[in-house]
Amino acid sequence: MNRLKYLLLYRWRNRDALTGSFDIRRYHRDFDSTLHTSNRVALIVADVDDMKSVNDTYGVEFGDAVLRRIAKALMTRCRATGTLGPYRIGRHLISFKHVMSKRGGKLLSYSAKT
Repeated sequence: MNRLKYLLLYRWRNRDALTGSFDIRRYHRDFDSTLHTSNRVALIVADVDDMKSVNDTYGVEFGDAVLRRIAKALMTRCRATGTLGPYRIGRHLISFKHVMSKRGGKLLSYSAKT
C-alpha cells in the first residue's frame, strides 16, 4: 500500500493535472539535465491554434478534452526519445536529446501529422 501511495504522490507532484504530461517544473529539470548530457538537442514548440475560440464555442470541458487528446498523442509519439511538458494553454514543449539535424526534421514532421 505504501508503494501505491508513493506512486500516486509522485504522479501528482510531477504531472500536469489536465494533460498528464510532465508539469513545467519537472520538464525544466529534465531539460536542464538533457542540456548537460547531450550536445545535440532539438526543441519543438507545439501550438494548438484557436483554443480560445474552441473554449468559447464549445465550452471549457470540451477544450480540456481536446488538450488532453493532443497531449496524449504527443506523449505517444515522443515517449522513447523525447520529453513533453506544458508551456501555456494550448502549447507544449517537446525536447529530444542526441538528435542529428536531419532526424530532428523527421521527428517534427512526424509529430505534426497527429
